[in-house]
Amino acid sequence: MITYFVKLPAYPVRGSSNKDVALVFLHYIMAFMMQGIITAPMLYAMEEFPQLQDVVDQGFDNPANVEIALDYLQKSRGIERTKELAQEHVNLAVKAIESLPDSDDEDVLISRRALIDITQRVITRTK
Repeated sequence: MITYFVKLPAYPVRGSSNKDVALVFLHYIMAFMMQGIITAPMLYAMEEFPQLQDVVDQGFDNPANVEIALDYLQKSRGIERTKELAQEHVNLAVKAIESLPDSDDEDVLISRRALIDITQRVITRTK
């Protein structure tokens, strides 16, 4: 049985090449696929290429299925759409933090800044 689970993969740090970005994403996606977990990039790829659903349903015990799935993923906008989704959630989190009542308390201000920094790190981390 395949478990569908939306997991946002780690994002590489700024300055990484596009090749590095692709390798980081593919590493995470493959690791989850081998466990039967389908991540957001693959779900988006399945939207673009409905025939990918058959490959996913067969599972990834067969290395050919892994190659086929990754080929579709690379042809799709799955990774880009996942980045966009992550950025949307970061923006919502920052907006929620900024909507908290005003405070002059230095500890509160430091804590809020830390929360905003954490949201940025979620999409720029490499591990």
